[in-house]
Amino acid sequence: MNKHRFNNSFVDGLRPNGRDYRVWDTHTTNLNVRVSAKGVKTYYFCYRNSDGKQQWPRIGRASALTVDQARKIAREIQSAVDQGRDPLEDRNVTSSAPTMQELWRDYLAEHARPKKKASSAAADERLWHLHLSHRFNATKVEDVSVASVRKMHSDMRSTPGAANRALALLSMMMSFAVQNEWRVDNPCKKVQRYPERKMERYLSDLEIAALWKALDRDHDKCATTMIKVLLLTGARRGEVMKMRWSDLDLASPTPTWTLAAGEQKGERAVTRDFVRPLDPMVAAMLNEWKRNLQVASLQWVFPSDRKQGSHRTCFKYAWHRIRSSVGIEDVRIHDLRHSYASIAVNAGASLEAIGATLGHKDIRTTLRYAHLKDQTLRGVVGAVSASVLKA
Repeated sequence: MNKHRFNNSFVDGLRPNGRDYRVWDTHTTNLNVRVSAKGVKTYYFCYRNSDGKQQWPRIGRASALTVDQARKIAREIQSAVDQGRDPLEDRNVTSSAPTMQELWRDYLAEHARPKKKASSAAADERLWHLHLSHRFNATKVEDVSVASVRKMHSDMRSTPGAANRALALLSMMMSFAVQNEWRVDNPCKKVQRYPERKMERYLSDLEIAALWKALDRDHDKCATTMIKVLLLTGARRGEVMKMRWSDLDLASPTPTWTLAAGEQKGERAVTRDFVRPLDPMVAAMLNEWKRNLQVASLQWVFPSDRKQGSHRTCFKYAWHRIRSSVGIEDVRIHDLRHSYASIAVNAGASLEAIGATLGHKDIRTTLRYAHLKDQTLRGVVGAVSASVLKA
């Protein structure tokens, strides 16, 4: 056991070593400071209640408390234990228990930002500020009950998707709290999520033909080329908008598009680049786009015409205009990805091959298309491109 007589300089000087560890005060029995892998220092007290269960009430952040203040609270907890009480249940003694605002701050700093993609962390921030902070901000972490979580979820029943996402974020925060010994359970696990209808729309051959003609007619050639790439590759919108010339090998007889590990969907556990095969017809289309590009860019395939040095970030107005012109107002951009998979399935491609070309990390994601399979195996990329361009 790592022991030392605490003083402010000593506690301030504790440094992270890549994993959580504790140091115990030799002056005040059972007082300890926990140093997280990220260097966050928190005072705790350790005792056993009348049932023999070891308890770890949190005293407070070392950045907010001096050693003398932490010792004073530790003595109050010890006094309650000596009187036969369980201080973890005593709100007067544990008045410094962490609030949900503190939990959110730590979750964001120690989990969301370092372990998620920037866009996912930003989505967490939006959910917290829109749906959760006004309900739970001042609530003690240990006071968040199943009933309070269920009420939050129920109050949002008119928007079940948002309700489920808010519940999922709250559940991640509660699991984080359990890992940090701020509470012993996750109340969100006892709240049932609302059923959500999977919104999957597949374009028919006639709709693809009409859409392609509308794309050829439209004046926004940047947007129309992006939409064509989406339909011909099954890529995600963000991947196409951030496409770089350096990611493309268009001169090869087998052209490819490489997505770096950090730019793929999912958390940062993705460590390998994803090489997406391109049909030669797609390569030819991109080469033609490059020759006719009006806004020169050595980096971005689809540069912004408003912000120099940046890529295009939006084409929703062009998409709304184009889809309305052919009567497919219910089709979303992401449905082009579903349509790609549908065409590939009906062309006889295996689900494993389809998942590989779409960049799925888990075969279970691809299994949603299993009901569409009705022909024999053929090549994925060529079959999709041929079907789209023939329409």
